Amino acid sequence: MKKHEIIEYIHVCLDDPIEKSNVDLTALGMICADIEEFGFEEWIHLSPPEIVRMHIDATSDVADDTLEDLAAIISQEKELDVLGIEQSMRVEIMPAMISFKNGMIEVMRSLERYFEMQQISKQMFYE
Repeated sequence: MKKHEIIEYIHVCLDDPIEKSNVDLTALGMICADIEEFGFEEWIHLSPPEIVRMHIDATSDVADDTLEDLAAIISQEKELDVLGIEQSMRVEIMPAMISFKNGMIEVMRSLERYFEMQQISKQMFYE
């Protein structure tokens, strides 16, 4: 099968207009970025450890930004408390941490989906 047909197949599988999934859309974004950076034929030969290393940095950056934002909000809440200013809304730590955990799990599931599509693509390319 030709490269452009396989890439189209990846899009059909991961960008389902009826059942859009964050996991699939994230995997599609990762795949497209890597194909653009490395080219299709090099992408299908990237090893899982290489792929994980590349995406750890991006995931770490997002996690750092999220934690910095949370710390800044909590700091502002404390400053308002010290000033005696009433606050109508506060950050709920447990729901925020649950959302953070769920986001990290989605990233791992997206990598799993990425690897599935990479293997299928490699098989289709060499058939």
